[in-house]
Order: sequence, then C-alpha cells, then structure tokens
Amino acid sequence: MTCYEVVPISGKGAGAVALRDLCPGELVAEEAPALQWSGAEDEEELQLAAADLSEEQRRRLLDLEDTFAESEADKTLLGIASTNAFQAGEQEGYEERDSRVLYLELSRFNHSCRPNCEGSWDSREGRLQIYACRDIPAGEELCIYYVDVRMPTAERQERMRSFGFQCSCTACQAADPISDQRRARMQLLLAHDSEEDEEALRGVEELLALYDAEALHVANFRKVAAYQAYTLSMSLGRMADAENWAQRAYQYSLQCHGPFHATTKILRHHASRKRA
Repeated sequence: MTCYEVVPISGKGAGAVALRDLCPGELVAEEAPALQWSGAEDEEELQLAAADLSEEQRRRLLDLEDTFAESEADKTLLGIASTNAFQAGEQEGYEERDSRVLYLELSRFNHSCRPNCEGSWDSREGRLQIYACRDIPAGEELCIYYVDVRMPTAERQERMRSFGFQCSCTACQAADPISDQRRARMQLLLAHDSEEDEEALRGVEELLALYDAEALHVANFRKVAAYQAYTLSMSLGRMADAENWAQRAYQYSLQCHGPFHATTKILRHHASRKRA
C-alpha cells in the first residue's frame, strides 16, 4: 500500500505528500524509467524514445510539468523532459552515465535544498528507489534533491535554472548568510584533498558537523564521509575508531540504499571484519 499521494502543491503544480508517518530508511517509492535517451536536447530523439509508450503512459508523460512553457498549450516533450529528467550518471550504480532518464511517477517528487528523501539506483531491478532520510510526519511534502545542495544559495539557484524554476524551499527562502557560510565551507572541504591523514580526518568530522548544523539528513552524503573516516582511521592505526566508522557507514548505506544494494553489501563486509 502506497505511503504517499500526489496532490496539487501551491507554486509547484503537483507533489507527493506523506499519507502516514515515515521513518528514516523507509522505502517510499520505486519505479523503472519510462524514457531513456542520450541526453541531447533533441525533440525528435525524445519522440522516438516515447514512441513505445502506451496511451496511458503517454497521457501521464504529457501531464507532467513543463516549466519552460508559458501555458498548457505551449508544452513540449523537450520542455517536459528538461523539467523532469534526471542525468543517469547522478544515480549511483547506473551504467550509462551520460544518458538521461525520466520517471512518470517519481517526477512528482519535487526538489528541496533541505530534502527529507533521497534516491538510489537499484541496478538489480533497474529501478530508482526513494528512501526517507529523516522522520517525516503525515501530511508533509516528500522532497528529494535534483542537484548537489552543498553550495550557497546563489549557486544552487543557478544550478536549478536548468530545470526551469527558482527554488523556494525553506532553505532558499530563509536567505540565511550563516547557512551560506556553512554550505560554502562544505564545498571547500569536499574539494580539498589533504595529504595528511590526521588533517583529512578532522575535515570529515567537520563536514559531518556541518551536515548536522544545516539539518542535511541525506544518508548518502554521510555514508561517503563515514567511509572516508573509516579508511583514514585504518591508515592511522586506530582500529577501534575504524570499527565505529565502518558501522556508521554501513548503517547510512542501509538507510539510503536498502539491504540488497551492492554498496551496502560491501560496507556490511567492512563493518563485520575483525580487527586486531
């Protein structure tokens, strides 16, 4: 039984709203792509990709938002795709990384720079899965992130222009300079490649603290950080710390990928290793 419904959302057209309370790591929805194409902005290629859709699928496709159209009559398949499609390379585990994919149902999940859900590509089933990344009360809109949100407001807004809209989530509306400073610091830490393990470990710990301060509960971000801390702790010979970080990375992977994802299986192995 579905745990959400698609309803009209003021200023967004439509969106997914929780029908009941949801827990972190709970699978909210999953879907295989309805369309896949090279990623070129080519209306003819999109029409060919859509040719095999059923009449009902095509109706649902044309019902999606086109933020580039001035009116319903001006909607185009290219505009719909530009508004709703994902780059396959942004989905972990997806092999054809330069292509773009479009989902009929999951396209209803809107963007937030402080999301309460996140996506994971399930290569076993060929489906995108959406997981809750924090406690979500019934009635709250379910939002994922379309771009990396670990950057200041102006840069996020610039990235969002490719989707044809200006983000009006709570993080963007607040226009908080302290928040922008935190996210700019995240950018710096993510880009910095320290040659000193001790310094790198401090950077990971600071990054996780910044995620907490910004209420960024995205488990995939935290999983990557925890795994880095695990490998750094191993390199520094801190076995007890390494074991703790491995467990954290595994738990984050469970939350954002589920128990059967290849990444979760690898991290389960690291978490279960006996260390001297």
